[in-house]
Amino acid sequence: MKQLPSAAVALTVSLAVTGASLAQPTTEETVRQVCAGQFEKLCPGVDAGGGALRKCARAHFFQFTGPCRNAMMHMRKPAPGEGSAAGGSPPPKP
Repeated sequence: MKQLPSAAVALTVSLAVTGASLAQPTTEETVRQVCAGQFEKLCPGVDAGGGALRKCARAHFFQFTGPCRNAMMHMRKPAPGEGSAAGGSPPPKP
């Protein structure tokens, strides 16, 4: 049986761990950690409020790394009144 190069083994383990940890919905904080620096590079100067960041992420989705795309796809939607840096703020109270 052939041995896999250590880089291939490390990548396989990394992908398995990432996939297992992202099986449940992720939070914005998780997306920030996994996608560190990628939003600044791909969406420079885009404000988080009002859905602009989400629109930019969709426009450049395939330029993000695989783990970052996976985290974004599994990000849970904020509960009502919770707000979201990527999707805007909660509605104002009357």
